[in-house]
Amino acid sequence: VSPSTTNCAAHIDQGFLSLEPRANVRGLEVFSKRYNEWIMVDDDRHGIMEANDLILFCSETVHRLSGSKYTGALHRVGMSDKP
Repeated sequence: VSPSTTNCAAHIDQGFLSLEPRANVRGLEVFSKRYNEWIMVDDDRHGIMEANDLILFCSETVHRLSGSKYTGALHRVGMSDKP
């Protein structure tokens, strides 16, 4: 993904867990290993997140402490079509 299409490059958070509310503008994408593609989780067309939902990410520490049983959530923020 080029810098012109991404606000925040793909990464796994370094903490223990990350809790993110649904944003007012869409753009949060999580990489699905199952489907080998990026999924925009806060896009109304997909019906994944509702207005007051939160998303919980496992981070790098959980990945290491669980012996890779739980993997960190690879995610990024794409450019919004709104200013």
